[in-house]
Amino acid sequence: MSRLVKRVLTIALVLASVVAALYMNTPRSPPLRPTIGDLYLVPNRAYLPIALSLIENATKSIHCVYMYMRDDGDASRLVDALIEARERGISVSVVLEGDLSEESSSAYSRLKAAGVSVRYDGGGFVHAKFMIVDGRILLIGSHNISPYALALNNELSILVENESVASVMEGVFADLWEDGVLDADHTSYLGSVMVVQGVDLPKVLLNAIRDARSNISMMYYTFKYYGDFPPTDSMVEELINASAAGLDVRVYLDGRRTNSRTAEVLRGGNVSVRESQQVITHTKLAIVDGRTVFVGDTNLAKSYFYDDTVSFTLVVNDTRLAQQAQAYFNQIWVNGKLLGFPAYAILGKKNLLLVNAGSVTIDVTVVISVDGNETVKEITLPPGRPVVEVLPEEPRAVRLTLGKGEAG
Repeated sequence: MSRLVKRVLTIALVLASVVAALYMNTPRSPPLRPTIGDLYLVPNRAYLPIALSLIENATKSIHCVYMYMRDDGDASRLVDALIEARERGISVSVVLEGDLSEESSSAYSRLKAAGVSVRYDGGGFVHAKFMIVDGRILLIGSHNISPYALALNNELSILVENESVASVMEGVFADLWEDGVLDADHTSYLGSVMVVQGVDLPKVLLNAIRDARSNISMMYYTFKYYGDFPPTDSMVEELINASAAGLDVRVYLDGRRTNSRTAEVLRGGNVSVRESQQVITHTKLAIVDGRTVFVGDTNLAKSYFYDDTVSFTLVVNDTRLAQQAQAYFNQIWVNGKLLGFPAYAILGKKNLLLVNAGSVTIDVTVVISVDGNETVKEITLPPGRPVVEVLPEEPRAVRLTLGKGEAG
């Protein structure tokens, strides 16, 4: 076992991330089936092993909508998995953005030759990135299917098992599959979860910022201040107002030039701003008052708010999820990236998903805290395959260390 694996890495987790490798010659991973209505944040390199496990364990259908799908590096393994699902008799359909067909050409050709139903969108611009499995599990967020998104960038998606939420996105898929155009506004209120189409996000997010009472944390790949475009300019102004009113307001932006004016205006209004330098931050995230979480693919710029732009954000009112999102934000705010390689965890309401991101089997010790009572579990993790631990009660916190009996 390498020195890195032997080193104890403690993660105060209400977050986590996964990297990994589902190898072609390994047996299928155990079914990744969250409890009804459960929600999991899927940060950074968590996406690939979670997506592969969902594909491997699909029993009926897989519907995908992605801006593009590369066929190199880690992205090729997702293409392989979709082909293998089709060969098992699963109905697999994929919609890709036509304007980026050059990026997807290899994946498109391989999928089509294998009998997967795949087509390029010919209507508006598809910026969405989501997968629906068996009509009930939705994986949606900022991850493109590319080597950078799956292995290098700061990214954030969300895994939801909820037929009502999945049904909304099935409607989006159906519109795109039929004629490449969204035939209706798919923004939907579904209890504690709201599906927000890009065109509607400015109003929903601006209202959340205006109504904030204690803290606002935002992390965006693109957040553009124009000076003459109220949808985003108003957000900047309201963030400045919130900071002036004494709220804890922090904004983390990718270091691209598009965001430079926004950062300048926010700093001029005494808002705390940091810009990603060492890692591309492609995440789209907002957390308000420790309860409301925005996660999706919609950037904060003009082109994402058009009627014909296919872009979506989930808005979730859930304190547990907000704690995890805040932990994700805080790590990147301080370090510029997530720490904790090679073993990570993703905490649900009653399930704990563990993934070994390395290339060899490792042992981990997990300490689960529920109302002050701690339970210690020692678990052996194979490389790159999610392990599902069912928890007896909703946990408040989880600590994960490498090695047995070393959790502190």
